[in-house]
Amino acid sequence: MKNYKREIPLLSIHIPKCGGTSFKEVLKKWYSDNVLFHYYNEKENLMPEKFKLKKWYLNQYKKDVCIHGHFNRKRGFGVDDYYPKIRQAITFIRDPLEMHLSLYFFLHRKVKEGTNYRNGRKFLITNDIDEFLENSSLMSLHFPKDLQKGNMVTFIDEYFVHIGVMEYYQQSMDILAEKLKKPRIIIPHKNISKRTQVPSEEAIRRFKSKCTFEYSLYEIGLKANNII
Repeated sequence: MKNYKREIPLLSIHIPKCGGTSFKEVLKKWYSDNVLFHYYNEKENLMPEKFKLKKWYLNQYKKDVCIHGHFNRKRGFGVDDYYPKIRQAITFIRDPLEMHLSLYFFLHRKVKEGTNYRNGRKFLITNDIDEFLENSSLMSLHFPKDLQKGNMVTFIDEYFVHIGVMEYYQQSMDILAEKLKKPRIIIPHKNISKRTQVPSEEAIRRFKSKCTFEYSLYEIGLKANNII
């Protein structure tokens, strides 16, 4: 993967249910006021703010800056929609099945609390866990459109500083801290939802068969963190 250049902005791609809420606290300590947040306001139906970074592109500032948040090109606020010139990113991933199961229970918790919104309206989850896996969105939507399964290794080497793995969160974070030349921080655990169901074996089989991109990326993440 590429070496970090502190004189240009760093994108932190927050994949849902991959530790981004906890990581946000780390970034605040690492970047202070220079961490900028990119999140769609679901309740107010507002797109993320697009930060003006011309001065960073021109190297007029030497303090490093990080833009952290959810990017989704299907919904119009993807990496290429906002920051196509930035070619430096980090992200954390997770076993794809575990990620989607965590998302399912997280959304159900928010429905129960009355805080689950989508496009300015309250959004209900009506499908069961098998149907949720069947209709789940793909992780590739959060990345630049040029990242494909066929060019994954080359693209990641040229675009990413690091890909962390949720199952080895502290180990991944320590490696990332070294790459960014930041102090090591003990990771807080936030935003954890209780699980009350398990999917069927057939639903799991179908899910894994369609998520070849996700599992290929996950394997690269494991290698990047010296797990395999």
